[in-house]
Amino acid sequence: MNNRIIAHGNSVYEGPAVVDTAIMVGFNPVTELVYISSFYNRHNSTWYLLGGNSNGAVFSWKWTGSTWVSSPEFIADGYVQNVTFDGYDIAATPSMFYIGSQAYMIVGEYYGYFTGYQWGTTMSHPSSWFWDGSSAIISGLPADVGSRSVVCGLEMDGTAYLLVGTDTDNASYFRWTGSAWLTDTFIGTGIPSIGRAGNFNYFEMGNEKFLVISSTYSSVAWLTYKWGGSSWVANDYIMSGIPKIGNEKRSTAFFNINGNNYIIHNQGPNRTGYRLP
Repeated sequence: MNNRIIAHGNSVYEGPAVVDTAIMVGFNPVTELVYISSFYNRHNSTWYLLGGNSNGAVFSWKWTGSTWVSSPEFIADGYVQNVTFDGYDIAATPSMFYIGSQAYMIVGEYYGYFTGYQWGTTMSHPSSWFWDGSSAIISGLPADVGSRSVVCGLEMDGTAYLLVGTDTDNASYFRWTGSAWLTDTFIGTGIPSIGRAGNFNYFEMGNEKFLVISSTYSSVAWLTYKWGGSSWVANDYIMSGIPKIGNEKRSTAFFNINGNNYIIHNQGPNRTGYRLP
């Protein structure tokens, strides 16, 4: 039986996911993206869609209520846009996340290095919010975590974590202590080998927490998990109905807009939007 009903908090979601072209309106990148992710900006209550290409550039789009519009100002002032690394595949993998009320961005790149940014105002920008380089948010991370590093920052139950896929089949996991990242495999409990350059997409629906892991350079389509309180438990519901497309450059971005849950699935030049009923 393909359809199922699963309760999420006070809501009920029926599967499988269905194609939804409305969530794709306006999202027409002029470059092939090797990575996408999503970010909900609490400062202006707006969803953003982020993308990185193989030349190290980072792009952003914001949701207006009916369409995605290019939003380069969201990343340009913080010296993020047009940062080039080395022109290799999966060169730029931006992840934006909150720790408490403060928003951060960490960008992974081909050689396993990290660049950190903090969202806010400074004396030089007292009236506008922008991304400012922050070495503090990458404190404690290894100088080289491994090539093709793909980062996912998240805050769960009051604790911030960083999940990093690399060119090996295994990921690295870190916990924020308040001043630095500390290696901590707790957040990876239940997750097996994820394939080369595996990337994580974390999101919540109701009271439940999910991970979709796309293996960027592997025949594995994706791995899906639900948080069980102390470990991740395999759960194929989220990606049910979403076909695998290609073996490379796969990633997903999740959005909750007007009470509806959406996933945009990206594979190089191909991208499709889905709604979770």
